[in-house]
Amino acid sequence: MEISVIIPVYNVEKYIERCIRSILDQTFQDFEVILVNDGSTDRSMEIVEKFARVDNRFVILHNPKNMGLMWTRKVGYDKAKGKYFVFCDSDDYLPSNSLEKLYNVITDSRASIVAGGVQYVSDKKQLAKRYNKLSYGSDSEAVYKSLLTGELLHNLWGKIFDRKLFDQPLDTFEGITNGEDGIVFYQLGSRIENIITVEEIIYYYYINAGSATRQRLSDKALAQKLFSYRYISDYLKSNCFALSDYVKCWEIRVLEGLKMSGVKKKELDFLDVKSVSTYRSINSYKKGCKGAVLYLKINSTLFRHVLRNLQKFKNFYRKFAG
Repeated sequence: MEISVIIPVYNVEKYIERCIRSILDQTFQDFEVILVNDGSTDRSMEIVEKFARVDNRFVILHNPKNMGLMWTRKVGYDKAKGKYFVFCDSDDYLPSNSLEKLYNVITDSRASIVAGGVQYVSDKKQLAKRYNKLSYGSDSEAVYKSLLTGELLHNLWGKIFDRKLFDQPLDTFEGITNGEDGIVFYQLGSRIENIITVEEIIYYYYINAGSATRQRLSDKALAQKLFSYRYISDYLKSNCFALSDYVKCWEIRVLEGLKMSGVKKKELDFLDVKSVSTYRSINSYKKGCKGAVLYLKINSTLFRHVLRNLQKFKNFYRKFAG
């Protein structure tokens, strides 16, 4: 078995068949599909079982109760038999050549991870595209630099992983469905020997018009995001102390992402850049950056790089509203 495709399933009866069919239609066929039921109460598992009855590559697992995406993915990869792991969310889907492209690159290069491009789609149209970049190299330290400056996505989907990255236990938490990918990927960062990006779309990310992606976070979702950010902050301070400038860049990006969420200043006590208002005062130095550099004691070239990535991020999400 070469590839294990791992799919959490929770109340996605409208989308799960599209997801499964996109995998069955792949040009590369040496895979298993691990579907983990996270307590679905709709027809999702009825649809899944229909496919499993006629294809022995399907493995169906069940959580005893709703455990959240992070735990559910772990249940999947703990049982996976493939040499490589691909993660797919159940409302998303894959272009027909995704597995073939990812498999060929990772086996030819012997990389730890191959990251492809993502096409965001809605019911009616294709939206923005996003590609990963690696400006600092491809080893473990370079991966952290690219993550912290925002040019490499920390999502598990849209990538293929050498299963050896998951041989040692990872911190995993029950009930986390927002920000969970970051907790996992930052832990994997220290295990990466080499990462490669491909400039091709290998993942379709579905944007529901009423989804949380387009709305203000609920209190529960915000609490989970903050838990994730706090975990990553602690992890970085314990393991990446030589990258302090880059960690500050990550904090600025966190503040930018949270500034419309209603988060309270006391909830950001894990950050060195303490508040959104502080960030805004920093952001006012976009042209010369002199004040920001003095305030943060950060490399000016690096700071400008982060600001450019932030602007790309803003422009990217404006396309969703179009």
